[in-house]
Amino acid sequence: VSARDKCCSTFWRSEIPIDLIEYYKETEVSRTCPQLGVIFTLNRGRRVCADPKDSWVKDHMSELDWRPLREWFS
Repeated sequence: VSARDKCCSTFWRSEIPIDLIEYYKETEVSRTCPQLGVIFTLNRGRRVCADPKDSWVKDHMSELDWRPLREWFS
């Protein structure tokens, strides 16, 4: 994660266990950030960039989007 934590220059390739992820943020393409990315913030504050085209990244994003609703109904 670079450019003040707003840009991904490289991607983590291995699947990250969903239980380690607190939340995510999608990056935007700009002059200083030439590619889309997803920044996962892990439960100890570490930030990891992932490729939004990877199936595990899409699955984790979907799961994290539903997490607040599941917690509210439990």
